[in-house]
Amino acid sequence: MSSSASSPTRPFSFKSERGRALISRIIQLHVPFQPHDYVLEGIAVLLDGQDLVAITPTGSGKTGYIAYMALVVRELSIHPTKYPEVGSTARKFPQNPLMIVICPTNYLEYQLEEKMAAIGLTILIINEVSRAEAQQEGLPDLWTRAIDDTTISVLLLSPEQLQSDDFAKVIKVDAFLQRLYALGVDEIHLLLTWGKSFRKAFQQIGFVRSRLPDNIVLVALTATMRGGKALQNVCQFLGLRKDEYHLIRRSNQRHDIQLITREVSSPIDGSTFPELQWIFLKCLRLHGTTTEILPLRAIEQIITV
Repeated sequence: MSSSASSPTRPFSFKSERGRALISRIIQLHVPFQPHDYVLEGIAVLLDGQDLVAITPTGSGKTGYIAYMALVVRELSIHPTKYPEVGSTARKFPQNPLMIVICPTNYLEYQLEEKMAAIGLTILIINEVSRAEAQQEGLPDLWTRAIDDTTISVLLLSPEQLQSDDFAKVIKVDAFLQRLYALGVDEIHLLLTWGKSFRKAFQQIGFVRSRLPDNIVLVALTATMRGGKALQNVCQFLGLRKDEYHLIRRSNQRHDIQLITREVSSPIDGSTFPELQWIFLKCLRLHGTTTEILPLRAIEQIITV
């Protein structure tokens, strides 16, 4: 008998070349392109049960760490026998898998919802605005839906919801906890600023991990996190220990950015700043909007304090 035949089977790892190929294949069932290597790297780490801190530039695909991982976990959960190479030694994925993602602003929540819904994921946003809208429309309470609706793949929360009584009740429901496999935190650099000043609810993000099961992996994302002490403080705040999480850091340098300097003649304590008009016009053109839709007088009102 050959040595290869008598040697034990090597445990499957998503970080392996075969594992990354599988991740890419599943993702391409839903998107018409191959994901970036650094996105596959991060998802593989998470699927193997290790926490991830990803510092990548704006527009580089940070959403993919959340959205694509949700696609892969859902696929493996629904069709476990379709991918025999994963085997029984791989990390176990729950039925009706659910990820919680904490966003700093409502705008980011709705932006993420749009992107993830476009690839077939069901999203539920819970913030003060969405709860008020649901109540006005006579819809069921959103926290009740978060527990009962097993089609939801990603639950997007504002930091304020973490200190609510409703959240405290939900994370005591066994059926809800059994579905959880990951916790995402977007814009983690804000923990150093907002959490210490005007938005104390951000401090709750550092505590929520300890309130969830130990097998929950953490996905921490940002585009502007400084290294050294700043990164160390954020990781400590999130409960990430040195050498126990995977770090992906890509350059933020943008060679396609042109710096334009213009002299401002308006006084700093004035009420109007007409010199800013060109910025708004430029942004409107970039987004396909013209002054026919947004009249120039409306722009003038925007740049008036």
